[in-house]
Amino acid sequence: VYPRQPVRVGCLATSVRFADPQIARDFGVDHARRCIDLAGDLGVPCLRIFGGVAGEGPSEAQAFDRVADGVSAIADDAAQRGVTLCVETHDQWSDPARMARLMSRLDHPAVAVTWDFLHPQRHGFGSPAESFAILKPWIRHAHFHDALIDGDQLTLVPIGEGEVDHRIAIELLLDANYDGCFSGEWTRPRSKPAEEYLADDLAVLHRYETECSTTKANP
Repeated sequence: VYPRQPVRVGCLATSVRFADPQIARDFGVDHARRCIDLAGDLGVPCLRIFGGVAGEGPSEAQAFDRVADGVSAIADDAAQRGVTLCVETHDQWSDPARMARLMSRLDHPAVAVTWDFLHPQRHGFGSPAESFAILKPWIRHAHFHDALIDGDQLTLVPIGEGEVDHRIAIELLLDANYDGCFSGEWTRPRSKPAEEYLADDLAVLHRYETECSTTKANP
């Protein structure tokens, strides 16, 4: 019989997004506030949200304004519940420079970034080290998954077998005294169920963490 251990829930994932007016009606401010209350009730520190794709109609500038206004409308609600809103580097917000502009404009202690470092790399916005250098002040949550990248085509593979340098990502986070979670993510079918990859992926991440921690302690 294994001893019971507390389970830490690092982040509540949502489909909240603001760039597309059509989607924002379903996943906008009211929905976000309900998610914030749920996270607060459960004691979950982070709420993952998206900027989202602008869709047809809004210009890039209008989409940026919609996201900034939408996140700003719920930032104080999040702060009151002890929840940090983490906008993910995803879709049109994979560009670290664009995300940094959003964070600088919002400038709110309850607004931060979910750093999914696969997406900046796959869209040509730089390696994990390059995206980290831009987003470092705002990273409060991190997504880990590896892939082979062929244009817009992704083939997810076990961590350490793809083109994304997870070791440097862990090293950079540890050097920055990051105290959030390393969150593994599986979003597309693989050759076997995702949970069968879990033990191997965890072992690789623990190995990287141990190596980086040892290097940091013994430079």
